[in-house]
Amino acid sequence: MVSAQQHGSDEASGQPTCVAGSCPGCSVEIYSPHALEAEGIGDLLREAGCVTPRLTTTLDPDLATDDGAPPDVILLDGCLCGDDMSALRELAAGGRPVIVLVGPERDGAFIHGVMRAGAKGCLSCDEEPQRFATCVRMVFQGAVVISSDAAVRMAGAPTSGSSQSTTDGLTTRQQQVAVMVAQGASNKEIGDALCISEHTVKIQLGQILEKLNLCNRQQLAAYVAEQGMLDDIQLV
Repeated sequence: MVSAQQHGSDEASGQPTCVAGSCPGCSVEIYSPHALEAEGIGDLLREAGCVTPRLTTTLDPDLATDDGAPPDVILLDGCLCGDDMSALRELAAGGRPVIVLVGPERDGAFIHGVMRAGAKGCLSCDEEPQRFATCVRMVFQGAVVISSDAAVRMAGAPTSGSSQSTTDGLTTRQQQVAVMVAQGASNKEIGDALCISEHTVKIQLGQILEKLNLCNRQQLAAYVAEQGMLDDIQLV
């Protein structure tokens, strides 16, 4: 069970960058102080067709793979995010999608902070291998993914707005749009399902982000999971 959504370069457009399964193998940079665990992740990603994942135990500001090109996806161990998520924010600002690896010791507040800081994914270190590799490919293709156990922890975490209504002033239609965004629907798919135009969906999405003080679709997906607006979040 993983939360997923597709998006293009325009956060409000909702158009996928490519169709799942159609992209070639991606290059992956792994940042983790846990060498054996990271080597195991590298092995399973190579078996899944990813291009020579590289393990580093410290954060390299150049973010370059062995051939000098930046990686397509960055895997970052949760312990390297920084106390205030500064390291994660810096990596995310570089334009490459970052997936944060979390162990069972990480609580929902930490996972919520990870998604707010700009991560495109949050995966459990003990995620089933094939699913783990699939999630990395999905992030490469423009999705946002959250492991089921991470989503459960995040949904149960208290937040500064926990005393407010879970909808935070959203209209019924805006709640429907928000949930469908978190389920991975594009603006066109949302419009077709709700019998409204794609342009109206885009306007509604902008209003939702403004009301919730969010910046993009992945933060909205994290918010929906955190507030328990989804009974079940399925891998798509």
